[in-house]
Amino acid sequence: MVLTILLGAMAAVFIAYNLFEKQEKDGVVSFKTIALSVTYVILAVIVGSFLDNINTLFQGFHESLTAAKRY
Repeated sequence: MVLTILLGAMAAVFIAYNLFEKQEKDGVVSFKTIALSVTYVILAVIVGSFLDNINTLFQGFHESLTAAKRY
């Protein structure tokens, strides 16, 4: 859970900085850029969630291998 929040927050900060710089340079930010930025934050949260739960996946896989060896 912590990794998910951390990756999402880092992505949001970097994207907000890039949007601010783009607005300073061009004067306006398009809807396409904002939608793409929101998509990047959502993807960062999904990747963080997967990384948080990867231990659970490998633990279940390891237990299935050891159970097969016991019998």
